[in-house]
Amino acid sequence: ITSELDGDLRIVYDSVVARRNELRGLLTSGPSVLQASLQEGRRICDNLLNNATRLAKRGQRIETYLRSTKITSLGDSACEAVTQEETTTDIVAARTYRQIVSSRQRHIETHVEVEGLYDRVLAQLILIEATLAGAVAKIVKIVAADDEESNLTALLVNEQLESLMSDVGILESSLEEVSQPSSH
Repeated sequence: ITSELDGDLRIVYDSVVARRNELRGLLTSGPSVLQASLQEGRRICDNLLNNATRLAKRGQRIETYLRSTKITSLGDSACEAVTQEETTTDIVAARTYRQIVSSRQRHIETHVEVEGLYDRVLAQLILIEATLAGAVAKIVKIVAADDEESNLTALLVNEQLESLMSDVGILESSLEEVSQPSSH
């Protein structure tokens, strides 16, 4: 997927993959007692990577749209339609120009929403990477700690990863809602 991504998405996604691989390696190479208590963590890591991949692909589609459609051009087009409405003497043409202005305004509003969606996707990918990095540190701590603390920390790692999965699910749900046709 990395070859399909541009700019910040590529950098962040590559970091997510690297952290996931690092964490996965630690989870499979640790003491057997630790491996058993973190089995759920391995499953969650795999799910997080799958979700990060979907988010990155969505982010790329959004970025492609944003590169091809500039909000300044939309604003200029709306202003031009206002000018044409004001200068025409034809009532039907004037009404049509007002419709154009209204349509451009809705397009601009949607464009701003899409910019926000891109920011949400990028922020979620950064959160996934940061959470995985924190989990790596906790696993290193577990390996160095005594058994009692290890079990507690393993539970915390699993809970943290599960919470992140929930956050990703919420973002994906909101992306689905926004991508549904609106009733403008």
